[in-house]
Amino acid sequence: MLTKKDVIHILKEEQGVLRQRFGVKRMAIFGSFATDTATGESDVDIFLEFEKPIGLRFMQLADYLESKLRKKADILTPGGLQGIRIKRIAEEIRRSLVYV
Repeated sequence: MLTKKDVIHILKEEQGVLRQRFGVKRMAIFGSFATDTATGESDVDIFLEFEKPIGLRFMQLADYLESKLRKKADILTPGGLQGIRIKRIAEEIRRSLVYV
């Protein structure tokens, strides 16, 4: 089963490609993998900041990450985080971010 350490290792390995191909400036994991509570059914929650908007390449990025992680990836951006209406949940995400 994939672990927090595995996810961080994979994302670090892919950091150069993600920066060059998709303009990823910073990334972090949150949720069950960040808190070491993931199960075999867990997806990987990834927080991404970009140098500039990537538009339609966002779906390509999601597919790329899922192929490398061999897991479903849920991607959250700063704008998406700001858009979470339940502030307690948004704050929990902010506190749990583990930057890669």
